[in-house]
Parts: sequence; C-alpha cells; structure tokens
Amino acid sequence: MKCFNQFAKVALLVAVMCFLGSCAASNASGAGEADGSATASSKKGKRAKKEVYSPTGEWAYDVETPDGGSSGTMTIEGGPGTYEVTLRTDQFGEIRIYDLEMTGESMIGKMDVAGITAEVEGDFDGDSFSGAVILGDEVYPLEAVRTSKG
Repeated sequence: MKCFNQFAKVALLVAVMCFLGSCAASNASGAGEADGSATASSKKGKRAKKEVYSPTGEWAYDVETPDGGSSGTMTIEGGPGTYEVTLRTDQFGEIRIYDLEMTGESMIGKMDVAGITAEVEGDFDGDSFSGAVILGDEVYPLEAVRTSKG
C-alpha cells in the first residue's frame, strides 16, 4: 500500500507539472495578453476590413486590331452595384458598356459598335486594366491605364 501511495504521489506530481507546462506554453504564445496588446492586435486583424477596390476614374485605353487598333478614354463612374462605363473613341464616338458586372477586380460587359454587339472583359490591377474585346470569334487585346481617379 505504501508503494501505491508513492506511485499516486508521483503520478499526481507529473500531472501537475504537465498542466503547468501547458499553461506556460499557451501564455508564451499569447505573450502580452495581460496588458491586452496581443488580444487587441489579433482582434484588430480579424476585424480589419479589406479595402474594396474602386475602378472609378478616367482611363486611357488601346485596343489592338488588325487595322492598327483604336484608342480613347474609358470613364468609370458610380460605386459597387451602380458602376457606369463609357468609352470615348474618335472612330465610333461615345459607347456605353451595358449588362455590366463588376466583381472584385474583374469587369464583364457588352457594347454595341456600328450595330454589332461585342463583349468586353478584363481585370484591374491597381491603375492598370488588361482584358479583351470579343467580337464573334475574334478577340482583340485591350489595355488601359488610369489617368485620374474618380
């Protein structure tokens, strides 16, 4: 019986040491929680909102076509759910993009050029845009650079 009591005391001592060791390890990983600094910064990181990208402004664009291409100004106005995009060209005048979908940093829409419907799609990357104008089976690269923010 005396041997069993010693074993129980040793087992209890080992259990207490393991418990204290795990408490110390968890406190070390959360160092600074006593003053609120780690807790505040981890909560701040979780609560910080990702800034929503805004493509609004004036954009100088170029479309590569077999006959040398076309260039002009693309104007984007509005905000999420209400964006309006207009292209100003020397060749076709003002063209409005309709059925417009702006998702994240991507844009998809349609436009009528000389009575023919074309699709426009591409991605924004800060102050640049890279995409294409799709007219039937033909795909024409479209590049743009923001010249002023809206």
